Amino acid sequence: MAGKPDFSHRSYEKELLDRDDIPFEDIRRNMLELDTINTLLGGHAITVKGMRELITGMQRGPRRISVCEIGCGGGDNLRVLSRRCRRWGITVDAIGIDSNEHCVSVAQQQWKEGEARWIHSDYQDVEFGDDRPDIIFRPCSATISVTNNWPACSGGWTATLGRGGS
Repeated sequence: MAGKPDFSHRSYEKELLDRDDIPFEDIRRNMLELDTINTLLGGHAITVKGMRELITGMQRGPRRISVCEIGCGGGDNLRVLSRRCRRWGITVDAIGIDSNEHCVSVAQQQWKEGEARWIHSDYQDVEFGDDRPDIIFRPCSATISVTNNWPACSGGWTATLGRGGS
């Protein structure tokens, strides 16, 4: 059929949400709607499950880890992870990266979980140096991987539990 998109191949085009001409209020509303959708349809549950699998081998007792989300949008995934980890006795230092400054603004406004660092940048341009997060994830992916390569997390999860994740 003419005009029908071809989903058989991955697109590397910029997401519509990342366009520069979308008004802030539209992005803010979209971020809130995505949080509701992820809550009701299980998106957050998948993210929590991935986190649980990564931290299962951590030591018992008081723990602190740094978690970075690529494409953090309104910060709702980091909020959900931070709250769940608190129940598990883990303090999360959250870092959100998004190429859309409006999304970063929404995340900053919505965040009520304590300290967080929000970075307006393309994730490939971010350099953590020695302060590299323990866990880096990109939620819009169908795979979960554990690796020590940064920024080679083209999708899924990457964990470096060993620096601060004790």
